[in-house]
Amino acid sequence: MNSISKNKVIVVDIDDVLLEFTKSLNNFYNKRYETNFSFEDYCVYNFSKIWNVSETEATKRVFDFFDSEDFRKIEPLEGSTDAIKELFNQSYFLINATSRHAMLREKTKESIEKYFQGMFSKLHTNKYFTKPGLFLLDKSKICHENDASFIVEDNLETAIRCAEKGIEVILFDKPWNQSFKEENKIKRVGKNKNHWKEALEYILNQT
Repeated sequence: MNSISKNKVIVVDIDDVLLEFTKSLNNFYNKRYETNFSFEDYCVYNFSKIWNVSETEATKRVFDFFDSEDFRKIEPLEGSTDAIKELFNQSYFLINATSRHAMLREKTKESIEKYFQGMFSKLHTNKYFTKPGLFLLDKSKICHENDASFIVEDNLETAIRCAEKGIEVILFDKPWNQSFKEENKIKRVGKNKNHWKEALEYILNQT
């Protein structure tokens, strides 16, 4: 990492930043359980509260999704492929960091390589077995270990933790982070759904 300028290192979350995780999960859930939840219903990052089931049952249902065709066919966020390609072509060092459990590492790599082939140099997953949506990987540590100056994220708790450690955060606007108040080091993008267009412009203007 010593040969790479710090402002050229970017840590990028996967779910709901690169890939449409929650929309895909919600489509699966509505089909499987004959419900009619909308994307906007996911106003907290805790599926058991949204679905009104126990944490154990929510975990089981999420893992059913992981084993489904819907998960395998998860699509990229609009604009993500072009933006990542542009950053890669401009010699940014791109790193994935996700709170997905390590047991999903190979499936995750398949999805990333499908849409972003060869553009990410590292993939960090969560080594601990946890309930989906309730435990977060410490991405601030990953940012510091890799001398990253930016992280692209959608989870507010992670964003605040990273900002407190001096890392510039690009926070994607989502239903579950609406309690966000403007803070130093956190730039919210995507109010008009142009998440990656705004993120790309911001990064290029800052480096």
